[in-house]
Amino acid sequence: MILAFISSVVPAQVLPTDVIVDPGIPEGRSAGLKRVSVIKCDKLATVQRRILFGELGSLSPTLLREMDQRLKHALALS
Repeated sequence: MILAFISSVVPAQVLPTDVIVDPGIPEGRSAGLKRVSVIKCDKLATVQRRILFGELGSLSPTLLREMDQRLKHALALS
């Protein structure tokens, strides 16, 4: 499984590879995060699925499309 780093410390300068998730708006509520957070699409890790304990939530279709674009940018696919 490939994971992207998520942090509740949102930088003042957001990178083109960052996705902001705000639980205060409809698109961000389903993610299960308690605070505004940033998904760092340029910080990826591979892990074995068996070491995961569960999931917090899921991304909305809008955030998934944004994540797709940011991943393409991070991986130089676009």
